[in-house]
Amino acid sequence: MKTLTLVAMLVLVSGCGGGNTDPTPVTTTLAAAPTPAPTPIPTPTPISDHSGTYSGGMVFNFQGGPEIPVQARLEVSQTGQDLELGELEVPGFGSFPLRSATMVNATDFVGSSGYQSVGCGRIKVSTEGSFSGRTMSLLAGLTSDCFHARFRGDLTR
Repeated sequence: MKTLTLVAMLVLVSGCGGGNTDPTPVTTTLAAAPTPAPTPIPTPTPISDHSGTYSGGMVFNFQGGPEIPVQARLEVSQTGQDLELGELEVPGFGSFPLRSATMVNATDFVGSSGYQSVGCGRIKVSTEGSFSGRTMSLLAGLTSDCFHARFRGDLTR
C-alpha cells in the first residue's frame, strides 16, 4: 500500500506542469510617451489707431459753477501707445490745449501735462477717457492760479 500511494503521488506531481520549468521572459515594447503640445504664445492685441477729429456735446464747469452744455472739437493723433490730444476747441469759450496722454490698454487712456499761459501762469492739465468704436469719452481738467475748469462728455469721430 505504501508503494501504491507513492506511485500515485509521483504521477500527480509529474502531471502538474510537466515539461520545461524555465520561466518565459515577458517582453513588452513601451510606446513612446506623446510629445506634449507646445504652450501657445499669446498674440498681442493690436492697438487700434484712434487718430481723427472728434466732436460733440460736452459739459463745461468753470470754478465749481453750474455745468454748461457746450459743443467741442478735438484733433487726436496716435503713435503706438502715445496720444496727442491737441486743443479742445469750445466756441464761445476758447481753445484749451490738452497735450498728451498714454493708452493704458486697448481702449483707456490717461494724461498729465502742463503749459505756460498768458496771464494765468502755469496751467496743469489732466485727462482720462476711453474709446469705444468711433466714440471717445473724455474727462479733462485744467487748473491754474486763476481758474479751474472741467470738461466731460462723449465726442464722436
